Amino acid sequence: MDLVRAVGVVLLLSSSAGTLSVPAITGAEDRPSTAKENRARAQALVKKGDELIEAKRPAEALAAYTQAVDADGSYDVAYTHRALAYYALGPTSFDAARADAAQAIRLNPSSGNAYYLRAMVNRRAGQPYQEDLETAARLGNARAKEILAGGKDAASATAPPAAPPAAPPAAAPARPPKPPEPPEPPEPPPDSAPHLGPGGNPVEPLSNGLVLAWKRDDVRMKFGDPPTMNMDRCFYDYKSFVLNTCYGDHYIASIRIKGPGIRLSSGIGVGSTKAEVARHFSNPYGMTWGQYKLEFSYDRDRVTNIKISPVEGDFKPIGAQKAAPAPAAQGKDAVVGTWHCMALASRIDAKADGSYDYNGRPGGRWTLEGHEVVFDGSLKPWGGGRAQLGKNVLEFKWKANDGAQQYFVFLR
Repeated sequence: MDLVRAVGVVLLLSSSAGTLSVPAITGAEDRPSTAKENRARAQALVKKGDELIEAKRPAEALAAYTQAVDADGSYDVAYTHRALAYYALGPTSFDAARADAAQAIRLNPSSGNAYYLRAMVNRRAGQPYQEDLETAARLGNARAKEILAGGKDAASATAPPAAPPAAPPAAAPARPPKPPEPPEPPEPPPDSAPHLGPGGNPVEPLSNGLVLAWKRDDVRMKFGDPPTMNMDRCFYDYKSFVLNTCYGDHYIASIRIKGPGIRLSSGIGVGSTKAEVARHFSNPYGMTWGQYKLEFSYDRDRVTNIKISPVEGDFKPIGAQKAAPAPAAQGKDAVVGTWHCMALASRIDAKADGSYDYNGRPGGRWTLEGHEVVFDGSLKPWGGGRAQLGKNVLEFKWKANDGAQQYFVFLR
């Protein structure tokens, strides 16, 4: 649904906040705010958020709703409105929308609004939603009743909702009247087409030449071994980015850009402003584009981290991306020395005469075949004694008879 048409829905939801009248507060710095004042401030902030939604500024509306939650954490309507803002920001914010709807339900178990909103989030995400929809209808939500009765489906609604009923005349009821239920929340706007970089792709090629479809060994061939890596060597922590290669066949499972030395094809990188991200990608907090899932983190208004992961499976090569450069041939001097494996508390002493010791005892002979070191003797049971030689690293990888993957790393 177009966000402009969605405005009417969001404004209707604001009717649950009631007619707002923010009293002038004097001397607030001299005394704590009362519960009544906190509620009034939260209501005013909800109204401000609705106005920002109407102006097609959902990210700023989210900030206003968050201030409303901070002002009065017991105000369920503030959580429901914020859940709607998250919903409008799209699928990357659905988890946050669910969490706020759940909190609204905890605060007000009779809120058909919150049940209905959570049902719509789950339906859009392809998850079970029928129970929440039925609960919303049982609590009086008109749109939920309409959907269950086979009326106009929320997903196909196009016309703005009717105006909310007029507020009842002022009175002194025994308890506050139940706010009217909002109509169905809007469909999140589809991810807008971002500014495209060279080749029509806003993400790749990355400015430092890294190809997301590479395996971790390809990355090492281009960038060398990182200054920091975990014991299993599946998190590669370079100065400007961190790679997770812990899954599958050691392809890149995700990358977190953390420094200024690497930028997306669209020019976005660490240090870009939130406004710049919004101009390129529509949603400054994250979106999906093609095979990429993008998430942006900020310190104030500046990007501090960009996480990129595949929407499904592994990253696929784009266009005419080249394979990783072949590693330079290494001589015997790259093998000779003492190698340590922390996981096994073991060491290999490779000697210049082609012999080696394993844990201080004679182990056998070694030879260099291209980029592999082949060991006989004590280490031959490890995948035929074949180890991949990198820069100051030996990697033994093989499958045991039961099919289990075996993997040991020795560092020099």
